[in-house]
Amino acid sequence: MKNRSRRGVLLISVLASCVLFAAVNLEAQGACLPQPRGVADWWPGDGNASDMQGPHNGVVQGGLTFAPGFVGPAFTFDGAGAAVKFGQAGDFGTSDFTVDFWLSTTSDNEDAVIEKRASCSHGQFYGIRTDRWRTGHLVVETDDGLGNYVNISTNRAINNGAFYLIALVRQGTTTSVYIDGVLDSAMSTLAVANVSNSASLSAGESICDHLDGTVPLTGQLDEIQAFARALSAAEIKAIYEAGSAGQCKNVLLSPTALSFAPAYPRLVGVGGPFRPVILTNNGTADLTISKIMSGAEFPRVHNCSASLAPGASCTIQVGFKPKDKGTRTGTLYVADNAAGSPHRVSLSGRATYVGVSVRGLNFGDQGVGTTSAAQKITLTNTAPTALTFTGIQLAGRQPQDFAQTNDCGTGLAPGASCTISVTFSPTALGLRRVTAVINDDGGSSPQKVCLQGYGT
Repeated sequence: MKNRSRRGVLLISVLASCVLFAAVNLEAQGACLPQPRGVADWWPGDGNASDMQGPHNGVVQGGLTFAPGFVGPAFTFDGAGAAVKFGQAGDFGTSDFTVDFWLSTTSDNEDAVIEKRASCSHGQFYGIRTDRWRTGHLVVETDDGLGNYVNISTNRAINNGAFYLIALVRQGTTTSVYIDGVLDSAMSTLAVANVSNSASLSAGESICDHLDGTVPLTGQLDEIQAFARALSAAEIKAIYEAGSAGQCKNVLLSPTALSFAPAYPRLVGVGGPFRPVILTNNGTADLTISKIMSGAEFPRVHNCSASLAPGASCTIQVGFKPKDKGTRTGTLYVADNAAGSPHRVSLSGRATYVGVSVRGLNFGDQGVGTTSAAQKITLTNTAPTALTFTGIQLAGRQPQDFAQTNDCGTGLAPGASCTISVTFSPTALGLRRVTAVINDDGGSSPQKVCLQGYGT
């Protein structure tokens, strides 16, 4: 009896594992690092190219997207033209400066990473790219076109797909590059190079693309910053040691991306459980909130007042009620008086017109070589038009242990239902499991139902 009880618990546990929602990307909740002084521009890449510190909001081009990175979402480059331009940010002239970011790539090519450069020749510029001659290393350059040229090939390879903190520091006549908070290489010139030019500060592409072997970036950049001073080695080390907690933002939204795309999509027109987004004021002054918006498909309620004190938080609850089938996207906007406003959370979900009566069937114990009673799955067309089925199959570890028949045919009229009948005939002892896969044109196909039983 005890064995049977444990087996029943196992079956329930495994069945539950078949229907868990997909993981939601949550921003790291460790202790963030107070931002070092002197930051001129800051592009976190949290679902947009906004400048949280300065006036240089980025312009996205090509196939650039935002995907989970090191500190929340990150700029994601496809190597085929995805890039972002930050205008006249980073125009430091002969002043000291620092540019730092987290970089992840597996490329063996000479990929453009970041640069401010007007022509593919000597002149006033600085830039970073990967090194095709020393595979996986970085090339760091500063130049004024007058002979004060720095060309550093780093000692450490960084193309294994992990995230590395990269910092270019120009202090006086010396250009240094740090990797993960440690000085990797440095080089000095006779005079201070003037790096001012009319070109946009660019990430993911170079003025030299396809001219000298340089190609667009394949990989991710996260938390790009430009400082109007040379950071110290200790400050760069502190940024590295903060890790995925990152630097403190005056306004923190957590998570920065919210997915309503679980293993099973939402029915069109049907709402579901709300999920929380926490808004925190990490600044030293009151945060004035003027508007919170999210769009009709992502309704929201919140307990945020018009003013949020330093260190205080409030909760925005976001739901998902799709108006049409397929992948649906939106954005939660918080307009306030802090730098980088409006602050955003990327929203997404999946929707279908196919109603499925169950998400899993548990046949329990069944003798090997015998057949269980049938259990049923009912499909309903909730669309205003006819629904087409392109196949119902059993897939997984032991498809021979289950059988299905159905009266669904090739389609369903609006409002109509059909039934899939499933039986279990174990061919061996132990847990047996498959998935009923239902292909259709109702949006978010295929629909899946977990089937399992225990051969005795």
